[in-house]
Amino acid sequence: MAVNSTEPAPSDAITKALNALIENGEYGEPLADRGLQDGGVTAARIIRSAS
Repeated sequence: MAVNSTEPAPSDAITKALNALIENGEYGEPLADRGLQDGGVTAARIIRSAS
């Protein structure tokens, strides 16, 4: 997901929300339903581009 890198608040909020979904299992449920749990991420993180 891409967000404006000059404003960290949205990317921080998205990261926290996704990590909450990962931790409480809601992220993995639809993946498991389709047999895709091995392709899921275990933690969200921010990667800031140089440009």
